[in-house]
Amino acid sequence: MLPNEKSPRTIRIQTALLLLVMFVAGVVTGAAVVRLSSGHRPPPRHGDGGIPRPLLELGLSQAQQTQVRAIMDKHRAEFEAVFRETRPKVQAVQEQVDQEIRPLLTPEQQQRLEELNARRSPHHDDGPMPYSKEPPPPDGPR
Repeated sequence: MLPNEKSPRTIRIQTALLLLVMFVAGVVTGAAVVRLSSGHRPPPRHGDGGIPRPLLELGLSQAQQTQVRAIMDKHRAEFEAVFRETRPKVQAVQEQVDQEIRPLLTPEQQQRLEELNARRSPHHDDGPMPYSKEPPPPDGPR
């Protein structure tokens, strides 16, 4: 063996390390793409009759909860109108982003992304409007 030649064992170890680094890079890239391509966040879910969760975590008294519900009810139509108005715009931008990212993915990543999108879509786009009194889906907020 010449002084500059690498042993077969060294070549195997370097190849295995390179494959491991490539695998980890693919996983990290795939996770980042999935996170970026998930688009807008779903509307906030509410834990108790239309009261946003952060307010519930303040330990509101019954009187405060009643007043908050009344305020939320008073503005519900406004929230729903804004949500309906902006949703198509957000979806259009998301579709453009998806079209630009998809060619960067491997076929396996594309398939995984489609599976993730299919799993999330039943409640993601058609869930309750913000500040709705509808309960979150059975598997919890997304």
